[in-house]
Order: sequence, then C-alpha cells, then structure tokens
Amino acid sequence: MRKRKKRNMKYLGIFFRLGGYLMRNLIWIHRWSKHKDKHTLEERYQALSKVILRVNKGLHMDFHVEGLENIPTDTPMIMIPNHQSMVDPLLLFPYISSPMAFIAKKEAEKVGPVRDAMNLLDSYFLERDNLRQELKVIRSVIQSLKEGQTSWVIFAEGHRTRNPNFEMNDFKPGTFKIAVDSHRPIVPIAIYGGFRVLSKKYRLKKYPVQVHFLKPIYYEEYQGMKTFEIAKMVEDRVREEVEILRKKDEEYLQELKQKKRKKEKKKEPVKQS
Repeated sequence: MRKRKKRNMKYLGIFFRLGGYLMRNLIWIHRWSKHKDKHTLEERYQALSKVILRVNKGLHMDFHVEGLENIPTDTPMIMIPNHQSMVDPLLLFPYISSPMAFIAKKEAEKVGPVRDAMNLLDSYFLERDNLRQELKVIRSVIQSLKEGQTSWVIFAEGHRTRNPNFEMNDFKPGTFKIAVDSHRPIVPIAIYGGFRVLSKKYRLKKYPVQVHFLKPIYYEEYQGMKTFEIAKMVEDRVREEVEILRKKDEEYLQELKQKKRKKEKKKEPVKQS
C-alpha cells in the first residue's frame, strides 16, 4: 500500500510542480475527457499535445533527438520505446504530429490526470492478471491499426526499468502479436535520461534527455517470424542504441560540469597583488 501511494504521488508530482497554468489545463482535460465525443480524435490529440509541450518545458528537459526522418508519415505505426521513467510518454509528443494512443498498466488509471489524458486519446489500461481483458485490448488495438485510426505506443518491457544502472528488461513477445496481425510498421525508440527529471538525486538547471527513433521495421521484414523472434530483434536494436545513448549522456553531463566550473571561476573575486 505504501509503495502504491508513493508511486501515485510521483505521478502527481509531474503536474503539481508546474503551477497554475497546468492546474487550469487539468480542469480543461477533465472536462474534455467527460465529453470527448464532441471533438474529433485529431482535435483532442492536438490540444493535449500543446499542454504536454508546456509540461515538458516546465520540467526543464533539454532534448537531444535523432532519427526524425525514420518516422513514417503515410501509415499508422507501432512505437516500441524502452521504459526508464514516468515521463517517457511525454517525450514523444513533440515529434509525433498525428494521433497516437498508449497501452498502460491498470495502476496508472487511479491517477486522475493520467486517466483523463488516456481517455482523450482512446487509450487502454491493461490488467496484467486478466487474460480475457488483455486479449480484448489486443484485438481492439489491432482493429484500430487496421482501420488506420491512430498509431500506438507500447512499452514492451511491461514496466519501468528498476535496475539501478537503468539496464533494459526483456521485451515481452505478446506485444508483437499486434504487429503480426495488423501488418503495420514497428518503430523502435531508444530513450535515455528521463529518469532524472523527477528524482531528488539530481539537481540540474536542464535535464538532458535523449530520444532516438530507429529505422522502421516494415511487415515485409518480420513477416513469417514468431512473436518471440520479433521481440528479440526489436529489443536488440533498442538495447544497442540505449548503450550508445548512455555514453553520450556521460559526455553531456561532463560538459555541464565543465560549464559550471567555468561559471564559478568567473564569479571568484580577483586577487589583488
């Protein structure tokens, strides 16, 4: 129970750190969520994106993005990022212009703003121990992709990385049944650095966050493969890129330290002879 309360407070921390602007928009999101049929999915997505862009700015994230040319623009896709932190979903909104939806764990539904935002995007909460509900969600997502309604973001690790070194968990093969049955492209995404944003361990003016969209894997490439084979292929590509981003992250932090030292040195009083 204590862990659950602590986790929920961290979710709420994202919102309450950002002051009056966000509180006003939380009310707006809640109202739209209750009457979402009055607006198209495109209208809801664009409006929510504007709020999230402001949230990202308020959280002082310094984005380093690569691979924007790898995002398909003519078809819905299945985005598969690694999962290091609760802010990971927010990192994608600045770069995905058409509607996308999410599959999230059922526990997140207890956090009002998360529930409202998910509802606006026609997203789903997944009950891990409820096989019937899980299959129903998978079928609904497959149908959505076939109809070309929206792209989907799925964190194939199943939960956030709990390893102190932020090493990835294995990707769950069941996730990729959605790709096999919908024939839509898979876009692997490597993320690094979001774990600092809400942590008390780090105190930075700007938090370096890296997002790298890897080359899409089209149906022709994974056709005929088993779901566990697809999972391993996508996982290997993301894992390899995450390690590259980890090294770049060390370089970014080193640069920040050097800039800080130079700034402090300039502030030092000049010694008179």
